[in-house]
Amino acid sequence: MSWITRYCSSSIGRKQIMAKTGLMLCGFLIVHLAGNMLLYVGPEAFNAYAEKLTSNKFLLIPAEIVLFSIFAAHIFLAIKLTIENRSARGGVRYDVNAQAGEMSFATKTMPITGMSILIFLVIHLVNFKFADHNVEFGLYGVIQTHFHNIFWVVYYIISMGLLAFHVGHGLQSAFKTYGLSHPNYNDIIKNLSIGYAAIIFIGYSSIPVYFFFKG
Repeated sequence: MSWITRYCSSSIGRKQIMAKTGLMLCGFLIVHLAGNMLLYVGPEAFNAYAEKLTSNKFLLIPAEIVLFSIFAAHIFLAIKLTIENRSARGGVRYDVNAQAGEMSFATKTMPITGMSILIFLVIHLVNFKFADHNVEFGLYGVIQTHFHNIFWVVYYIISMGLLAFHVGHGLQSAFKTYGLSHPNYNDIIKNLSIGYAAIIFIGYSSIPVYFFFKG
């Protein structure tokens, strides 16, 4: 058995891989948000950005495969570790003992928020990526029309709240998984995680609100 196989089959290895894929997805969320900010510039700028991303199939397909693999690995390990940890010690994830209050609640609800995010992701892809873009203003027009519906605005904002809650706690847990836990900088990690979560929530939630009131 190679060291890679031993690492992946060990509890610590799986938790570290899950933490690593989570950090990669956090990076993707920021990059994706930065691109979406072009919606505020206008349809030409945003559609040009979207076209540039999707026009080169030689880069797009491998990138989507890598991204899908990261998502799949994170989801698979989340399910596996949740089952193992609940069986072993009552559901504590990332090999970090939850403390009192907020952390305990956040840890216990990670599987719930994770499943909600997965459902949202599927709906998001259907509504935007796989929608018919042959409309006025292209993909920009699809997004604009979609967020004229108050139901989708509310659902999107709620989903972004769950996403922010998930990644905010997940970041702290991921750092602790790699041993970055010390009284001298625990507060710094917590504040950075909360700040990141706030950026994700405000940044993504502002888009449906903008289009809804834009009319």
